[in-house]
Amino acid sequence: MVRLGGWFLAHGALLGLELQLTLPSPSRPDGKWRVSIAGSCSFFALPRLNRVLHSIPEGTDVLVELSADYVDHAFHEALVAWKKQHTAAGGSVLIEEHGNTAFQDAAANTPQRQEALELPLQPRANRQPAGIDDVEHLRLRSILLGVDKYHRRHADKVLPLIQDLAEGQNPDTLFVACVDSRVNPNLITSSGPGDLLTLRNIGNVVSNAGEDASIESVLSFALTGLGVESIVICGHSNCGAMKAVIADAETGPASLGLGEAFNTWLGHARPSHQELLDGHPVAAAAAAAGYSRLDQLGMVNVAVQLRKLEDHPLAGPALATGQLQATGLFFDITTARVILITTDSIQHLDAGAAPLSRAVSP
Repeated sequence: MVRLGGWFLAHGALLGLELQLTLPSPSRPDGKWRVSIAGSCSFFALPRLNRVLHSIPEGTDVLVELSADYVDHAFHEALVAWKKQHTAAGGSVLIEEHGNTAFQDAAANTPQRQEALELPLQPRANRQPAGIDDVEHLRLRSILLGVDKYHRRHADKVLPLIQDLAEGQNPDTLFVACVDSRVNPNLITSSGPGDLLTLRNIGNVVSNAGEDASIESVLSFALTGLGVESIVICGHSNCGAMKAVIADAETGPASLGLGEAFNTWLGHARPSHQELLDGHPVAAAAAAAGYSRLDQLGMVNVAVQLRKLEDHPLAGPALATGQLQATGLFFDITTARVILITTDSIQHLDAGAAPLSRAVSP
Protein backbone atom coordinates (compact mmCIF):
# COMPACT_ATOMS: atom_id res chain seq x y z
CA MET A 1 0.00 0.00 0.00
CA VAL A 2 1.23 3.48 -0.88
CA ARG A 3 0.00 6.19 1.47
CA LEU A 4 0.14 9.78 0.23
CA GLY A 5 -0.91 12.84 2.17
CA GLY A 6 -3.25 12.27 5.05
CA TRP A 7 -4.25 13.94 8.27
CA PHE A 8 -1.02 15.75 8.85
CA LEU A 9 0.95 18.94 8.69
CA ALA A 10 4.50 19.38 9.93
CA HIS A 11 3.51 18.44 13.49
CA GLY A 12 0.56 16.23 12.73
CA ALA A 13 -2.13 18.90 12.49
CA LEU A 14 -5.26 17.86 10.65
CA LEU A 15 -5.28 18.58 6.95
CA GLY A 16 -8.71 17.19 6.20
CA LEU A 17 -8.07 14.67 3.41
CA GLU A 18 -6.89 11.06 3.46
CA LEU A 19 -5.76 9.55 0.18
CA GLN A 20 -4.66 5.93 -0.30
CA LEU A 21 -3.63 3.99 -3.38
CA THR A 22 -3.75 0.19 -3.07
CA LEU A 23 -2.19 -1.96 -5.78
CA PRO A 24 -3.81 -5.20 -7.05
CA SER A 25 -3.17 -8.13 -4.74
CA PRO A 26 -3.50 -11.91 -5.08
CA SER A 27 -5.79 -11.79 -2.06
CA ARG A 28 -8.33 -9.84 -4.12
CA PRO A 29 -9.40 -11.74 -7.26
CA ASP A 30 -10.96 -8.69 -8.93
CA GLY A 31 -7.49 -7.38 -9.83
CA LYS A 32 -8.53 -3.76 -9.37
CA TRP A 33 -6.41 -0.82 -8.34
CA ARG A 34 -8.11 0.95 -5.43
CA VAL A 35 -8.08 4.66 -4.67
CA SER A 36 -9.57 5.48 -1.27
CA ILE A 37 -10.48 9.12 -0.67
CA ALA A 38 -11.83 10.34 2.65
CA GLY A 39 -12.48 13.70 4.25
CA SER A 40 -12.88 17.13 2.68
CA CYS A 41 -12.20 17.10 -1.05
CA SER A 42 -11.34 20.63 -2.17
CA PHE A 43 -9.07 22.23 -4.74
CA PHE A 44 -6.31 22.36 -2.12
CA ALA A 45 -5.95 18.58 -2.53
CA LEU A 46 -5.72 18.60 -6.33
CA PRO A 47 -1.90 18.31 -6.55
CA ARG A 48 -1.95 15.12 -4.43
CA LEU A 49 -5.02 13.74 -6.18
CA ASN A 50 -3.44 14.21 -9.61
CA ARG A 51 -0.16 12.63 -8.53
CA VAL A 52 -1.99 9.53 -7.29
CA LEU A 53 -4.33 9.17 -10.25
CA HIS A 54 -1.65 9.64 -12.88
CA SER A 55 0.56 7.04 -11.21
CA ILE A 56 -1.99 4.35 -12.14
CA PRO A 57 -1.01 2.49 -15.35
CA GLU A 58 -3.16 2.84 -18.45
CA GLY A 59 -5.58 0.06 -19.27
CA THR A 60 -6.14 -1.01 -15.67
CA ASP A 61 -9.40 -1.47 -13.78
CA VAL A 62 -9.78 1.05 -10.98
CA LEU A 63 -12.18 1.34 -8.06
CA VAL A 64 -12.44 4.79 -6.46
CA GLU A 65 -13.91 4.61 -2.96
CA LEU A 66 -15.10 8.08 -2.04
CA SER A 67 -16.02 8.75 1.58
CA ALA A 68 -16.31 12.52 1.68
CA ASP A 69 -18.07 15.08 3.81
CA TYR A 70 -17.34 17.76 1.21
CA VAL A 71 -16.57 17.77 -2.52
CA ASP A 72 -16.07 21.04 -4.37
CA HIS A 73 -16.49 21.68 -8.08
CA ALA A 74 -12.76 21.70 -8.88
CA PHE A 75 -12.16 18.34 -7.20
CA HIS A 76 -15.17 16.84 -8.98
CA GLU A 77 -14.01 18.09 -12.37
CA ALA A 78 -10.47 16.78 -11.87
CA LEU A 79 -11.70 13.30 -10.95
CA VAL A 80 -14.21 13.18 -13.83
CA ALA A 81 -11.57 14.36 -16.34
CA TRP A 82 -9.15 11.66 -15.21
CA LYS A 83 -11.91 9.02 -15.40
CA LYS A 84 -12.63 9.98 -19.03
CA GLN A 85 -8.92 9.95 -19.88
CA HIS A 86 -8.33 6.59 -18.22
CA THR A 87 -11.38 5.02 -19.86
CA ALA A 88 -10.38 6.33 -23.28
CA ALA A 89 -7.01 4.59 -22.85
CA GLY A 90 -8.70 1.21 -22.37
CA GLY A 91 -9.15 1.13 -18.61
CA SER A 92 -12.27 1.16 -16.47
CA VAL A 93 -13.20 3.34 -13.50
CA LEU A 94 -15.95 2.71 -10.95
CA ILE A 95 -16.67 5.39 -8.35
CA GLU A 96 -18.35 4.15 -5.18
CA GLU A 97 -19.63 6.68 -2.65
CA HIS A 98 -19.73 6.02 1.07
CA GLY A 99 -19.74 9.53 2.54
CA ASN A 100 -22.23 12.23 3.40
CA THR A 101 -21.89 14.27 0.21
CA ALA A 102 -23.22 13.22 -3.18
CA PHE A 103 -20.38 13.35 -5.69
CA GLN A 104 -22.65 14.42 -8.53
CA ASP A 105 -23.81 17.46 -6.55
CA ALA A 106 -20.40 19.04 -6.96
CA ALA A 107 -20.79 19.23 -10.74
CA ALA A 108 -23.14 22.19 -10.54
CA ASN A 109 -22.32 23.83 -7.24
CA THR A 110 -20.56 23.55 -3.94
CA PRO A 111 -22.39 20.88 -1.91
CA GLN A 112 -23.40 21.45 1.67
CA ARG A 113 -22.19 19.11 4.36
CA GLN A 114 -25.04 16.90 5.48
CA GLU A 115 -24.06 17.53 9.08
CA ALA A 116 -25.71 20.95 8.74
CA LEU A 117 -28.91 19.11 9.72
CA GLU A 118 -27.52 18.21 13.12
CA LEU A 119 -28.36 20.25 16.19
CA PRO A 120 -25.12 21.35 17.88
CA LEU A 121 -24.44 22.02 21.53
CA GLN A 122 -26.92 19.43 22.79
CA PRO A 123 -26.23 16.10 24.46
CA ARG A 124 -26.26 13.50 21.72
CA ALA A 125 -29.01 11.55 23.45
CA ASN A 126 -31.26 14.62 23.31
CA ARG A 127 -30.76 15.45 19.64
CA GLN A 128 -33.92 15.35 17.58
CA PRO A 129 -34.28 15.35 13.77
CA ALA A 130 -34.07 18.90 12.46
CA GLY A 131 -37.21 20.46 11.04
CA ILE A 132 -37.51 23.29 8.53
CA ASP A 133 -37.36 25.98 11.22
CA ASP A 134 -34.30 24.31 12.73
CA VAL A 135 -32.53 24.26 9.36
CA GLU A 136 -33.19 27.97 8.82
CA HIS A 137 -31.81 28.63 12.29
CA LEU A 138 -28.75 26.47 11.75
CA ARG A 139 -27.79 28.38 8.63
CA LEU A 140 -27.04 31.25 10.97
CA ARG A 141 -24.89 29.04 13.16
CA SER A 142 -22.41 27.52 10.72
CA ILE A 143 -19.44 28.38 12.92
CA LEU A 144 -21.01 26.58 15.88
CA LEU A 145 -21.71 23.61 13.65
CA GLY A 146 -18.04 23.56 12.72
CA VAL A 147 -17.05 23.69 16.38
CA ASP A 148 -19.42 20.85 17.12
CA LYS A 149 -17.86 18.77 14.34
CA TYR A 150 -14.38 19.63 15.61
CA HIS A 151 -15.24 18.43 19.10
CA ARG A 152 -16.71 15.18 17.82
CA ARG A 153 -14.07 14.31 15.23
CA HIS A 154 -10.81 16.08 15.84
CA ALA A 155 -10.34 17.52 19.34
CA ASP A 156 -9.01 14.29 20.84
CA LYS A 157 -6.51 13.97 17.98
CA VAL A 158 -5.35 17.58 18.31
CA LEU A 159 -4.94 17.49 22.09
CA PRO A 160 -1.60 15.59 22.15
CA LEU A 161 -0.19 18.08 19.65
CA ILE A 162 -0.93 21.16 21.72
CA GLN A 163 -0.43 19.97 25.29
CA ASP A 164 3.13 21.28 25.30
CA LEU A 165 1.83 24.68 24.18
CA ALA A 166 -0.61 25.14 27.02
CA GLU A 167 1.74 27.34 29.06
CA GLY A 168 3.21 29.42 26.24
CA GLN A 169 4.25 29.70 22.62
CA ASN A 170 7.61 29.70 20.87
CA PRO A 171 6.97 30.29 17.15
CA ASP A 172 9.95 30.65 14.86
CA THR A 173 8.20 32.72 12.18
CA LEU A 174 6.04 35.82 11.94
CA PHE A 175 3.73 35.20 8.98
CA VAL A 176 2.17 38.32 7.46
CA ALA A 177 -0.78 37.41 5.24
CA CYS A 178 -3.81 39.03 3.68
CA VAL A 179 -7.18 38.72 5.39
CA ASP A 180 -8.51 36.92 2.29
CA SER A 181 -10.45 33.81 3.35
CA ARG A 182 -8.87 31.70 0.60
CA VAL A 183 -5.38 31.94 2.12
CA ASN A 184 -4.59 29.42 4.86
CA PRO A 185 -1.02 30.00 6.16
CA ASN A 186 -0.73 26.69 8.03
CA LEU A 187 -2.02 24.73 5.07
CA ILE A 188 0.36 26.16 2.46
CA THR A 189 3.39 25.92 4.76
CA SER A 190 2.62 22.47 6.22
CA SER A 191 2.89 23.93 9.71
CA GLY A 192 0.95 23.22 12.85
CA PRO A 193 -0.11 24.78 16.14
CA GLY A 194 2.59 26.97 17.66
CA ASP A 195 4.71 27.29 14.50
CA LEU A 196 3.48 30.61 13.10
CA LEU A 197 2.73 33.91 14.77
CA THR A 198 0.27 35.30 12.25
CA LEU A 199 -0.50 38.90 11.34
CA ARG A 200 -3.34 39.29 8.85
CA ASN A 201 -4.44 42.55 7.32
CA ILE A 202 -5.79 43.93 4.05
CA GLY A 203 -3.08 43.54 1.43
CA ASN A 204 -0.49 41.74 3.61
CA VAL A 205 1.39 44.95 4.36
CA VAL A 206 3.86 46.19 6.94
CA SER A 207 4.24 49.85 7.82
CA ASN A 208 7.10 52.26 7.82
CA ALA A 209 8.30 53.22 11.29
CA GLY A 210 5.69 55.12 13.25
CA GLU A 211 2.87 54.76 10.69
CA ASP A 212 0.68 52.10 12.30
CA ALA A 213 0.64 51.07 15.95
CA SER A 214 -1.04 47.71 15.36
CA ILE A 215 1.60 46.54 12.88
CA GLU A 216 4.46 47.96 14.95
CA SER A 217 3.22 46.27 18.10
CA VAL A 218 3.17 42.89 16.35
CA LEU A 219 6.70 43.42 15.01
CA SER A 220 7.90 44.38 18.48
CA PHE A 221 6.20 41.43 20.14
CA ALA A 222 7.50 38.98 17.52
CA LEU A 223 11.08 40.20 17.40
CA THR A 224 11.68 41.40 20.94
CA GLY A 225 9.16 39.40 22.94
CA LEU A 226 9.30 36.03 21.16
CA GLY A 227 12.60 36.25 19.29
CA VAL A 228 11.29 34.88 16.01
CA GLU A 229 13.96 34.01 13.48
CA SER A 230 12.10 34.78 10.28
CA ILE A 231 9.37 36.96 8.82
CA VAL A 232 7.27 35.89 5.85
CA ILE A 233 5.26 38.28 3.71
CA CYS A 234 2.65 36.30 1.76
CA GLY A 235 0.51 37.74 -1.02
CA HIS A 236 -1.95 35.90 -3.22
CA SER A 237 -3.57 35.94 -6.64
CA ASN A 238 -6.70 37.90 -7.51
CA CYS A 239 -6.26 40.05 -4.40
CA GLY A 240 -9.11 42.44 -3.65
CA ALA A 241 -6.74 44.89 -2.00
CA MET A 242 -4.64 45.09 -5.15
CA LYS A 243 -7.80 45.64 -7.20
CA ALA A 244 -8.64 48.50 -4.86
CA VAL A 245 -5.17 50.01 -5.27
CA ILE A 246 -5.55 49.95 -9.05
CA ALA A 247 -9.05 51.44 -8.90
CA ASP A 248 -7.84 54.08 -6.47
CA ALA A 249 -5.09 55.11 -8.88
CA GLU A 250 -7.35 55.16 -11.93
CA THR A 251 -10.57 56.67 -10.60
CA GLY A 252 -9.80 57.98 -7.11
CA PRO A 253 -10.59 56.70 -3.61
CA ALA A 254 -14.18 57.94 -3.66
CA SER A 255 -15.05 55.35 -6.31
CA LEU A 256 -14.31 52.49 -3.91
CA GLY A 257 -17.11 53.37 -1.50
CA LEU A 258 -15.37 51.62 1.41
CA GLY A 259 -14.90 54.56 3.72
CA GLU A 260 -12.13 56.83 4.91
CA ALA A 261 -10.42 54.19 7.07
CA PHE A 262 -10.05 51.85 4.09
CA ASN A 263 -8.76 54.67 1.90
CA THR A 264 -6.19 55.54 4.55
CA TRP A 265 -5.12 51.93 4.89
CA LEU A 266 -4.44 51.71 1.14
CA GLY A 267 -1.61 54.14 1.74
CA HIS A 268 0.48 51.16 2.86
CA ALA A 269 0.11 49.60 -0.60
CA ARG A 270 0.01 52.62 -2.93
CA PRO A 271 3.82 52.69 -3.28
CA SER A 272 3.61 49.16 -4.72
CA HIS A 273 1.45 50.42 -7.58
CA GLN A 274 3.94 53.16 -8.35
CA GLU A 275 6.74 50.57 -8.38
CA LEU A 276 4.68 48.55 -10.86
CA LEU A 277 4.31 51.57 -13.13
CA ASP A 278 8.02 52.26 -12.83
CA GLY A 279 8.90 48.80 -14.15
CA HIS A 280 9.81 46.88 -10.99
CA PRO A 281 11.88 43.77 -11.86
CA VAL A 282 9.40 41.50 -10.04
CA ALA A 283 6.64 42.81 -12.31
CA ALA A 284 8.77 42.05 -15.36
CA ALA A 285 9.47 38.52 -14.15
CA ALA A 286 5.79 37.92 -13.38
CA ALA A 287 4.75 39.26 -16.77
CA ALA A 288 7.24 36.97 -18.49
CA ALA A 289 5.69 34.03 -16.61
CA GLY A 290 2.25 34.96 -17.93
CA TYR A 291 0.68 36.53 -14.85
CA SER A 292 -1.98 39.23 -15.17
CA ARG A 293 -1.33 42.85 -14.32
CA LEU A 294 -3.28 42.38 -11.09
CA ASP A 295 -1.10 39.48 -9.95
CA GLN A 296 2.03 41.32 -11.05
CA LEU A 297 1.01 44.06 -8.62
CA GLY A 298 0.39 41.46 -5.91
CA MET A 299 3.93 40.12 -6.32
CA VAL A 300 5.46 43.59 -6.48
CA ASN A 301 3.61 44.44 -3.29
CA VAL A 302 5.30 41.52 -1.52
CA ALA A 303 8.70 42.74 -2.73
CA VAL A 304 7.96 46.29 -1.56
CA GLN A 305 6.95 45.05 1.91
CA LEU A 306 10.21 43.10 2.13
CA ARG A 307 12.10 46.30 1.35
CA LYS A 308 10.17 48.11 4.09
CA LEU A 309 11.36 45.53 6.59
CA GLU A 310 14.96 46.17 5.60
CA ASP A 311 14.49 49.87 6.39
CA HIS A 312 12.46 49.37 9.56
CA PRO A 313 14.28 50.11 12.85
CA LEU A 314 12.84 47.01 14.50
CA ALA A 315 13.67 44.49 11.76
CA GLY A 316 16.38 46.16 9.68
CA PRO A 317 19.40 45.72 12.00
CA ALA A 318 18.65 42.03 12.60
CA LEU A 319 18.18 41.45 8.87
CA ALA A 320 21.49 43.18 8.15
CA THR A 321 23.40 40.94 10.58
CA GLY A 322 21.68 37.73 9.49
CA GLN A 323 19.98 37.16 12.84
CA LEU A 324 16.64 37.50 11.08
CA GLN A 325 15.51 36.31 7.66
CA ALA A 326 12.73 37.79 5.55
CA THR A 327 11.00 35.75 2.85
CA GLY A 328 8.34 36.64 0.32
CA LEU A 329 5.70 34.18 -0.85
CA PHE A 330 2.77 34.39 -3.27
CA PHE A 331 -0.06 31.88 -3.19
CA ASP A 332 -1.45 31.33 -6.69
CA ILE A 333 -5.01 30.21 -5.99
CA THR A 334 -5.53 29.14 -9.62
CA THR A 335 -2.88 26.42 -9.40
CA ALA A 336 -2.71 25.95 -5.60
CA ARG A 337 1.04 26.58 -5.85
CA VAL A 338 3.31 28.83 -3.81
CA ILE A 339 5.86 31.11 -5.50
CA LEU A 340 8.97 32.57 -3.87
CA ILE A 341 9.24 36.36 -4.13
CA THR A 342 12.46 38.27 -3.52
CA THR A 343 13.01 42.00 -3.78
CA ASP A 344 13.86 41.64 -7.48
CA SER A 345 12.71 38.25 -8.80
CA ILE A 346 10.27 35.34 -8.54
CA GLN A 347 10.87 31.60 -8.39
CA HIS A 348 8.42 28.72 -8.81
CA LEU A 349 9.06 26.42 -5.86
CA ASP A 350 7.27 23.45 -7.46
CA ALA A 351 9.59 22.71 -10.36
CA GLY A 352 7.15 20.17 -11.80
CA ALA A 353 4.33 22.66 -12.12
CA ALA A 354 4.70 24.98 -15.08
CA PRO A 355 2.92 28.30 -14.58
CA LEU A 356 -0.36 28.60 -16.45
CA SER A 357 -0.80 31.28 -19.08
CA ARG A 358 -2.99 34.06 -17.77
CA ALA A 359 -4.49 36.32 -20.35
CA VAL A 360 -7.06 37.96 -18.06
CA SER A 361 -6.28 41.51 -17.01
CA PRO A 362 -7.88 43.21 -14.04
